[in-house]
Amino acid sequence: TPPPLPTAQQRRLRIREEWTQLRTLWKRAFTSKLRNVGNLALTLVVPPGLAAIIGWALYFTKDESGSYDFASAFHIPTYIFISLLVSMFLALVSSVDDIIRDRVLLSRERNLAVRLPFYILAKLSSLALFCAIQCALFILVGNSILEVKGMFFPYWFFMFITAMSGLS
Repeated sequence: TPPPLPTAQQRRLRIREEWTQLRTLWKRAFTSKLRNVGNLALTLVVPPGLAAIIGWALYFTKDESGSYDFASAFHIPTYIFISLLVSMFLALVSSVDDIIRDRVLLSRERNLAVRLPFYILAKLSSLALFCAIQCALFILVGNSILEVKGMFFPYWFFMFITAMSGLS
């Protein structure tokens, strides 16, 4: 005979337990990221620093007057390409650091029947939040130095998508 189907109350209880597990895993991943001072510095200090260095290096012109003008800036595609590389690199560094730190924790949680998809979703979503912040900081500094106006959200979107592929 087939096993009995779960009742509506049992399904609601299971969904509630799974939601609680996912929420707990996300809170732990987020607070773990905040407690790691080196990783937090990587998140908040390195992107604006790299943007300043890249923006300063690309801030030149062939104009005889020597003044910078965005309309004559032929290096904007280079800036976009380097920005995408930076977002990929920062996401890879961030995710590798978390994977190495959580190796012992993950092996312990396997004994507690923590569902692996919930663990991965919580880790990926918390890291995605920090990557979104990194991309925003990078673009704010880089675009202000290179005088790129009105392109924050398109640049941020493509940097964030690239960072998410690096996280994955």
